Amino acid sequence: ILFMVLLVDFLPANSVVASLNDSSPFVRWGYVVTYDQRSTESLRKYGKSIDIASPGFYGVTGAGTITGGHEPEIADAARVNGVLLVPMVQNKSDYQNFTPVLRKGALRDRVIADLIALIDRYGYDGIQIDFENILAEDRDNLTAFMGDLWRRLAPRGKLVTVAVASKSQDVRTGWAGPYDYAALGKVSHYVVLMTYGYRSASSRAPGSTAPINWVDAVAAYAASQVDPQKLLLGLGFWGYDWRLDADERALTRTYDEVMELARKSGSKVVYDESVQSPYLRYQLNGQRREVWFEDARSALVKADVARKYRLAGVAGWRLGHEDPAVWQALDYRGPAEISLANGRFFTQTGGSGGKGYSVVDLKGGPRFWTEFLRLGGVDTLGYPISRPFVGFDGFTYQAFQRGVLQWRPELGLAYLTNVYDMLYDQGRESVLAGTGVPSPVADDGSAGDWVAAKRIRFGWLSQPEIKRHFLANPNPKRISKWNEDLAIQLYGLPASKPVKAGPFIVQRFQRISLQLWVESVPGMPAKGAVVGILGGDFLKQAGLIPPAAAGPELNPLMFRR
Repeated sequence: ILFMVLLVDFLPANSVVASLNDSSPFVRWGYVVTYDQRSTESLRKYGKSIDIASPGFYGVTGAGTITGGHEPEIADAARVNGVLLVPMVQNKSDYQNFTPVLRKGALRDRVIADLIALIDRYGYDGIQIDFENILAEDRDNLTAFMGDLWRRLAPRGKLVTVAVASKSQDVRTGWAGPYDYAALGKVSHYVVLMTYGYRSASSRAPGSTAPINWVDAVAAYAASQVDPQKLLLGLGFWGYDWRLDADERALTRTYDEVMELARKSGSKVVYDESVQSPYLRYQLNGQRREVWFEDARSALVKADVARKYRLAGVAGWRLGHEDPAVWQALDYRGPAEISLANGRFFTQTGGSGGKGYSVVDLKGGPRFWTEFLRLGGVDTLGYPISRPFVGFDGFTYQAFQRGVLQWRPELGLAYLTNVYDMLYDQGRESVLAGTGVPSPVADDGSAGDWVAAKRIRFGWLSQPEIKRHFLANPNPKRISKWNEDLAIQLYGLPASKPVKAGPFIVQRFQRISLQLWVESVPGMPAKGAVVGILGGDFLKQAGLIPPAAAGPELNPLMFRR
């Protein structure tokens, strides 16, 4: 085997939910605290990349008193950027002391009426309920509280949202006990999963606050209980800094503080692939310390978990702590292609967040960028779908939509590999189902003689348009001389005769399949066009491109500060 790596409920039509979904299919939510000016500054600076802001304006005591107040500076920072303002309301009393507010009765009715009055007074777009440290026995009471808000606010087009503790299965005791995911999902527009805090400042062993396997498990369970389009995955933006030579509580660190610690100590940030979080071990002022935090890379990995389970988006706690590149990662609207000193970065096949693949020339190594251009670039090969990788045969490869390039150092050139032969040899022909690509001819009658095989198989080029495309120079500007041997080197020999498949005629080659469109179909290639079928993509679908090579890279623009 060649490819192994070395390396819904009712809402009015004019509701804020409808407008939000129209403008932003992946919701980005940011929490804003009132006690740290950096939080407001972040909202002001990155507001164009944020859809919803939840400032901590208000709290509720166990006696039902609303604390806090509206802060125009924060509200203005949101409004000027077109960000929906959904204030967060937290409980200021814990456990049994907060039960009276949640229990059915006059007190709960008054609290809800007071909160609605604040929404009306300041024109908020909804409300976020963040009640923590409450009794598990108040599970049904919390759901009922949210239900009362829902019935009062949803018909008026206001967002009703709730933050919930994370769990990967239903538990009815402890910290996550009060949160009935399924029930809360029915009376909320959005349920924010607090998928952070896996470790706290009092945890003895340093480590990630949001290890990826735990985040994935929480998202999977939540998506089984709640409509995924009502779920937001929480992103923790802060870090914890542990002292290794003393038993002390960890210090809270912002991303900028961690970068300054790295600079001062001369230590290097390390990214832990197993948990998908970075950390820094450093020594300063005679102390040995270790800080775990989150950056743009780890945030984007967790955002991919949200996309994996088709969640509505992500919510970051809290603004002012984050790696600034997070917003570029979550809301990449830059160029589709980026020029590099030795090649180009392509985002077209990278998925979300501006991720993609670099095609470059390496000094003293493979020159995939030069060969990509020589062979016709995107028009011939399509966009890259993998990073370079080394096979068992010692050759270096890079996959593109229409094929896989093999670097031949002894020739200083790259050849396309026989991707369609690989699909057949590895028993992965099922990925071609529905494409019309025929099976290869098992025996061409040549008895293994190359000259005979070439003569026989060239006789199968009976369709003039396909034959003309096969023999054509893919890049006359860069390749001055072209012949049929070079065409074979690029595409391989025919592996089947042309066959009619719906609106086109298709012929299979060792390294590509070519379609001749003979009927006009709206939205498809024009009648008479010959196009290559994406052989490289099929190889990827078949799992014959290893995961470590298939995964996209982060956008280099995110790290140009």
